Amino acid sequence: MHIQLLFLLFLLPACSEVAQLAPVATPMPAATAPMSSGALEESDYLADRGEGRYVLAKLTTPASPATKGEAEFASVESGNRFWTAHFSQFRVPADNEIQAGSEVFVFDAENGWKEESNANPRESRNSAAGWPWHRVKVTDTSDAYKGVVSVETLYKEPTRRILLPR
Repeated sequence: MHIQLLFLLFLLPACSEVAQLAPVATPMPAATAPMSSGALEESDYLADRGEGRYVLAKLTTPASPATKGEAEFASVESGNRFWTAHFSQFRVPADNEIQAGSEVFVFDAENGWKEESNANPRESRNSAAGWPWHRVKVTDTSDAYKGVVSVETLYKEPTRRILLPR
């Protein structure tokens, strides 16, 4: 995409009809890695069940002025329905896309899912839906080459357990 834009920048001055061209705004797609193994679906959301614990959910009723900005979701794990104003779709970050200061979703490290665990919620729908996620800021990426970054909760989180809000 960038190469095409640079080519056009060099080509346009040579064009005699430049004055007749109207500017066209084309949104740049975000650099994203594909959802892996079908564990996470494009229609999935992370929705807050309370106290900042986000769960994998499906949207059942969109937010609107009539619902005071809240949307209704069904938990992927249990099917239970709930309303919340705090939700986001997400995407898998591309390599080197996680930056200090970025807001991210991290997989809950409680209940034995520690840093050394091989759990990868991007590859297991049961893992992704069975444990809560938290929305936090990345504080340090100096160990990203090792596959971990530090987040504001003072934990080092494996990058394989991080999702970016869309």
